[in-house]
Order: sequence, then C-alpha cells, then structure tokens
Amino acid sequence: MTSHEMRNPLSAILQSADSIVTAFTAMGMPLTGEGLNLSPEIADEIMEAAQIIVLCAQHQKRIVDDILTLSKLDASLLAISPEKVQLPSLLRKALKMYEGTLVHAGIDATLCVEPSYRELGVECVMLDASRLLQIIINLLTNAIKFTQYSEVRRITIKLGACLERPTGNHHKINFIPIRPGRQSPPVVQAEWGNGEDVYVQIAVSDTGEGLKEEELSSLFQRFSQASPKTYKQYGGSGLGLFISRELSELLGGQIGVASTAGNTTFAFFVKAKRCAQEAGGRRPSVPRVPSISDKPISYGRKGSIAPASPPEDHRQGTMSSDTLSFGTHATAGAELPIINGPKGKVPNGDATHAKSDVLHVLVVEDNMVNQRVMSQQLRRAGCVVHVANHGLECLGFLDHTIFCEATTPLSIILLDLEMPTMDGLTCIRHIRERQASGRINKHVPVIAVTANARSEQISVAIAAGMDQVVTKPFRIPELMPQMAALVAEIARLKHG
Repeated sequence: MTSHEMRNPLSAILQSADSIVTAFTAMGMPLTGEGLNLSPEIADEIMEAAQIIVLCAQHQKRIVDDILTLSKLDASLLAISPEKVQLPSLLRKALKMYEGTLVHAGIDATLCVEPSYRELGVECVMLDASRLLQIIINLLTNAIKFTQYSEVRRITIKLGACLERPTGNHHKINFIPIRPGRQSPPVVQAEWGNGEDVYVQIAVSDTGEGLKEEELSSLFQRFSQASPKTYKQYGGSGLGLFISRELSELLGGQIGVASTAGNTTFAFFVKAKRCAQEAGGRRPSVPRVPSISDKPISYGRKGSIAPASPPEDHRQGTMSSDTLSFGTHATAGAELPIINGPKGKVPNGDATHAKSDVLHVLVVEDNMVNQRVMSQQLRRAGCVVHVANHGLECLGFLDHTIFCEATTPLSIILLDLEMPTMDGLTCIRHIRERQASGRINKHVPVIAVTANARSEQISVAIAAGMDQVVTKPFRIPELMPQMAALVAEIARLKHG
C-alpha cells in the first residue's frame, strides 16, 4: 500500500518535469514569441529546475525500491525468478537508463565484454534479471555519484564469465565472506532448466577519489556509508551496497571492492545456467555490442548531436574490442526495465523497429493527474492518444477499433491495474477471452502500468494476460521505444 501511494505521485512528478524539459527543448532557446518573452537566463533556470526535479524523483524511486527490497529480505519473502537473459543487452539497458545523467555530468561510461565471456561462448543464461539489474544500478549510481566532480570522469563496466567459482583475483579484490547460515530462497529446478552452470562476473570501475582502508571496512552494512562525510557530501540512504551484498549472495555469488586513490572497483559474481539450447555445446557468438569504432554519437550540453570519435584511452588492450560508450561520447536512445510476458518478448535489437509509424495508444487510468500528464507526454512524443477511466470503458473503446473489424486505429493499450468499476486484471482477462472466442480478431498489445511493484503482483498481471508490466514511476521517453518494439514484435510473430 505504501509503495503504491508513493509511486503514483512520483510518476506524475517525473513525467511533468520531463514534459517541461521536452517542451523547452522543442521550442528552442531562448524562448520568445507572442505572449512569451523569457530571457536566456530565465529559460536556463527553468530548464535546470525541471532537470533537478527529474533527478530528485529518480532518486526517490530508488529509495522506495530499496526499502521495499529490504522489507522483503527481512521477512524472507524475496523470491528468485529465473528467466532467459542476454547479459550484454541487460548491461546496455542499465547504461542507457542513466544516459542523460552521464551526459550532464560529463562522464565517459564504457561497457566492455571481456575475452572470458566470448571464449565460453555464452549467448544467454538463466538468472533473475530484475535482481541482477538492481545490483548493477546500485553500483552504477554509486559510481556516478562519486565520479561527477572528479577531474577525470570515467566509468567502466566489465562483463566476464567462468565455469569455476571466482576467487576475486581477476579484479584484484577480496570478496566479502558469505554470512554464516545464509540460505538461498527455495527454487524450482524446472524453472532453471538443465543447462551447464556458469558464473557471471561484473565489475564497475570509476575514477572517483577512492576509498581509504578504514572506509572499506564499513561498506556493505545496513544503513552504513564509507564515512560520516559521505552523507554530507553525496547523500544516500546507506542501503544500496547492503542490498547489493544480500542480492548477490541470494543469487549464489559474492561481492567485493578494491580501491586506490583515483580508482575504485566494485565487482560481484552470480551463479547462472546456460539456456537450454546452449546446454549441448558451446556457441562461439554472443550478441554484438556496438564497437567504439562505429563512431558513437556525441551529445552536446544543449542537446546538439554530432558524430564524434572516442578518446584513445577507451581502447583497453585487455578488453574485447566490443564496447558501448556513453557520456560525452554517448549513443542515442534509452530503454526502460520491463518484465516481459509470454506473448510480448521485446527484441534485443533496435527498439525503434516501427520507424516512422505513429503509435495509436489507449491510456486506461483512473487517476486524472496521471492520465492527463501521461497523455500530454505521449502526444508530444508523436502518439495519437485516447483515454479511458476504467476497464469497462477500455472494452467499449476496443469494440470500435481495428481489433473488432471497426475503423478506429489502435496500436497498444497502457492499462492501469487498480481502478473502480473494472480493474485492469479483470479487463485484460476479458480481452484475452474475446481474442480466444474470435470477437477480437488479433492479439492486442497491452502493457500494465502500475504502482504495484511486488514480484507476486507482477506475476499475477503476466498470468492474467499482460504482455509486459512497467512499474511507476517511469519516463515516457524511455517507454516509447519499448512500446514500439512490442508492437513490432507482435506484428512480426503474426506474419512470421
């Protein structure tokens, strides 16, 4: 209940601030025109204020997520749900989530796939992607926080793999010992498959000021930070590293840190299994990460875009040449972490598969503030938007669309879960029943948009027939490519 009540207003705050930034960017600087006369200084102040609101809302979301995770850990209610994961794509997603922050702070962020990963031919693995992503985000946000004021601003994420349990020697760190009596949550063997065990190693290095020996000893404790000055200078709850340790151990791994002046590396590993199709033998390929030689795009501080070559110091001889570079040498686009349902697997390739096709979106939301804000942002993003206040109105609207041999175009539905008259779960069940009976003539792409972030609630939504679930707060610029990808993938499966 508390999570739901916090996420709903956070979502409206985040999207409203994004709307201000988008509108100002579209109008150009300085903002002048009939009835509007702002000096460049005032326009800059408004833009900066909106960006600060976005950053603060994102920070509050992380706190909510951490507290929810902590409460589950304390109650031994944290479930591990394995799924097929292509790890380079997952790490790209994590970097793209913070692309704007990296650019604003002038930080170069690079993803490096190490030779060990390619030599094992790991294509996809079975593990809990949401928990792994939570660890990565905690480490990445820490790295950004401690690097943004450094003279040299660089973050590197390294991905490796091995068949034996890692010792820490590869990254020259000592893993934190596993707590005595630590028990992993019960797992259903059938969910993991029969693939070969493999250990996935991920390291996040930054060029922040570094940590002293006495500061290292206090890390990974509940509500603990490196030193009292850490909170004064950088803020934070002191939960991120503690939760990262808990999650890494629950996933069959460990976490550790090594630090010197101007260089800190947090590294962890988790236990996974090769996907079923890989179990019979190793494949020599993994999804390609764009190479730095592909001329990544550079973002200017005012949003100008121009091709740029990365600096020579990104070309690390010990790494694979396959890297992804962000920050002052950033590639465009952003992805939102989502949970895929059985009918809506988002492809790992270009999320803008629909190209210039206009998305016709039905927003089903009973909260009038969220409905208005979401609709405005979707229209600014080029969508044609219809609205419904509850599930019954949604079903009535569907009867007049191309899904029911009528003429109104519709590409996708964004469906809230908790609504009066008819809730989202009841609505999606009716939609899928109508599909099965033929009253609806083809699969309707539906993304659940909800403040209910608990894994069991998400599982119920997927089981009811949702293609994907996105939890509030979220950002429309990050949701757009995911909607386009889902619509394109369902169309591809139909014509397959």
